[in-house]
Amino acid sequence: MDDGNAGEFRTIFITSDVTFFVATEGIMRGKTYRFRYRVRNLQGWSPFSEIGFITAFSIPSTPPAPQFVSATGTSVSISMQYSSDDNGSRIALYELWIDAGNDLSSAFRKITTYDGITKYHTLTTADDSLGAPGTIYRIKYRAKNLDNQYSEFSKNMIFALGSVPSPPSTPVKDDDLSSNISIALHWNKITTDVLPVIGYKLYADLGHDDDFKLVFDGTNYPEAVSFNFTRQDLNTSLTYRFYVTGVNFNGEGVKSATAYHKPCTRPIFLERA
Repeated sequence: MDDGNAGEFRTIFITSDVTFFVATEGIMRGKTYRFRYRVRNLQGWSPFSEIGFITAFSIPSTPPAPQFVSATGTSVSISMQYSSDDNGSRIALYELWIDAGNDLSSAFRKITTYDGITKYHTLTTADDSLGAPGTIYRIKYRAKNLDNQYSEFSKNMIFALGSVPSPPSTPVKDDDLSSNISIALHWNKITTDVLPVIGYKLYADLGHDDDFKLVFDGTNYPEAVSFNFTRQDLNTSLTYRFYVTGVNFNGEGVKSATAYHKPCTRPIFLERA
């Protein structure tokens, strides 16, 4: 074996019965080493064999799972990250694979419209034979190096063919249920989207045009379209901002228009004596 720099050969192993050996000492990843061997009988050593060339590498590291970007009823856009380590042999390309849809036990097929290089790709019903709106798919990703060695597949990304929820209606204050320490709000259900909404999220600030915070998470409770925002420190002189979003299989949707409400009750009209 040489030193990986076309240097002199040195003897690394002598045996009388073993035909397998793993060289580990002094090996540097990515270098190509030359090997040769010979045998000996009672008459002496044979000539050396032809030289073999072996590059010190292993399969590429497993890339992260693809990430959902957006979708419609006829397309889905995803982003991908490269493998963190080529392990000694440069990565030549990547492959995207998708299953048959609506069957978590179905076989995967390679997406032939993906160029194997870019970190962003859009699949369409027309070009990639996707199914009807609402179909649920698994998609995964792997790397291939210059020596035609593949990484393990990434974890699956699961998506449904359809967009995230459209904006819900603006949250409306219910004066009858509100008080000086609470603001009762309600909004309308989203009923026109391809994918069913599985819940809503309500966000609010603290009355100072500060950052919004999640104050109600109704994921998996699609019938919950109201919430009583209650705090002991609500100030009736401040205006609080609110917005609501819908959630479906693909994630959280576009936020509603911002609502502005104060934590005060309606005036009480007293009759004259």
